[in-house]
Amino acid sequence: MGTETPPHALNPKVILPWLAILPIFALIYMTVPPSPDQSQFDWMAFIATQAKPVYSGSFDMNWPGAMWLHEAGLRLFGVHAWTWRLTDFLLMAGFTLGGAVFLSRAGWRLAPALFLFMYPPLYITSGTWLAGQRDIIATGFLILACATAMPGRRNEWLSVFVAGACVSAAVLIRPTFLSYIAGLILLEALPLKIQQKRRLSRGRRALGFGLGCATGLIAAALAAFYMGNLDDWYQQSFEFAFSIYVGSAPQDWRFTLETLFVRSWHWITLLGAIG
Repeated sequence: MGTETPPHALNPKVILPWLAILPIFALIYMTVPPSPDQSQFDWMAFIATQAKPVYSGSFDMNWPGAMWLHEAGLRLFGVHAWTWRLTDFLLMAGFTLGGAVFLSRAGWRLAPALFLFMYPPLYITSGTWLAGQRDIIATGFLILACATAMPGRRNEWLSVFVAGACVSAAVLIRPTFLSYIAGLILLEALPLKIQQKRRLSRGRRALGFGLGCATGLIAAALAAFYMGNLDDWYQQSFEFAFSIYVGSAPQDWRFTLETLFVRSWHWITLLGAIG
């Protein structure tokens, strides 16, 4: 007997059962209470729906991406304790599908289906502080960037542009993720052998990444300028943040390692080392 090939991640035999169990996961996840940070963003988003945009009607050092997502959830589903959980779940479902597409296009057969069915239950049971946090949401946009950055698509220019735009969405949540666009461009400069043939030159692909990211960030700045809070954004996220963090003593590296890898990232570290 021959070995049966696992179905493709986008095969209806895989997607339809996955879609069928998502509502069950969503109902479970909607019972998880929001974290204090998420409650704060919910309040800022509610104020924004009352014509008082973030930074003008409220104060926060974070970039506006997370607050805008919370505001979108409020406008879609109304003011409820579960609004952000449902909004976050829909985002997570999209990120999961993007991750499966990325794994499929990378040449894996079984991994995409495993990712589709394993990531949602792991996500919704990861606890109040992890699931839905802005770092995890930003990472989801980077997963979408990976999926669209893969070469070989018919309209590859649009794909790399969208990949850059996805990175800009992550940057608007966590500005330090701007380094990710540098990583995408650096990969184009390395002499790596890939399975899919590029339809664009390396230089045009790198240019597409940069333009997509710049377009997203410029659009966000123009939106803030239109709302009249661009200067407030600068004062709170740049001037105030630098005044607090610049010159502060670094945390002891041994305490950092213990906190991250022993207490918080133990499973991620173990499975990553095995991988």
